[in-house]
Amino acid sequence: REGIELEIDAKECFPITHVQKRIWHTEKIYPGTSTWTIAFVVKYNHMLDINLLEDAINLALQKNDGLRLQMTENSENGLTVVKQYLVDFQPIRLPYFDFSTGGKEALTEWLDKEVQEPFELIDHSLYYFAAVRFNQNENGYFMKLHHIIFDG
Repeated sequence: REGIELEIDAKECFPITHVQKRIWHTEKIYPGTSTWTIAFVVKYNHMLDINLLEDAINLALQKNDGLRLQMTENSENGLTVVKQYLVDFQPIRLPYFDFSTGGKEALTEWLDKEVQEPFELIDHSLYYFAAVRFNQNENGYFMKLHHIIFDG
């Protein structure tokens, strides 16, 4: 409305590294690629306390600024300038997937889909975590990170 000034919380942005520039350029040339996705599956042969796992992941996110790194694009003098910034810690809720009755094929299909799903590079989280029951005896988690945060 006219006459009302809004206070905008501007992000404190930092230059990206040489490696991050290469990754960003590759993403522009080959959009929708999961080339830079790093995925892990961790299995345990016992029941897992999902609440404790969620607490541990949230603690890692809270303590590790690099995991909360995000990228932004701005236009300066007609050129696209990419920078990085940190977002404030926000606790996440772990999605839970139970494949104990769906079989190995359903698990494999889900894992393939998750690994191939590319991250949205600009102004989005560059990590994904999920708690998984793999079968009747194994529980654990799936973790996916974009390589660009490793060089943050």
